[in-house]
Amino acid sequence: MARVDHLTGGIYRISTYAPEKRISFNQFLIDDDEPALIHTGTFPMYADVRSAINQVLDPSRLRHVIVRISKPTNAAGWDASSLKHPMPCWPEVR
Repeated sequence: MARVDHLTGGIYRISTYAPEKRISFNQFLIDDDEPALIHTGTFPMYADVRSAINQVLDPSRLRHVIVRISKPTNAAGWDASSLKHPMPCWPEVR
């Protein structure tokens, strides 16, 4: 289960603990005129991260998704088709 912490203004941290790795993964959600998600999490976290976003705003309002790492295992956590304004194609990973 992901935890949502309000940091300041419209900025939230979504934290998901991965017990098998004994680490937490963090995403940041910015709720403003053009809401943004910074980092998507990995595919197994998708449902928890999306549920956490839904606690703050309707995920269909997301305008920007910022992926800090272009590895498919990290970027695969978000369903780009659910975005109102889809992001550009992922960079080709070799």
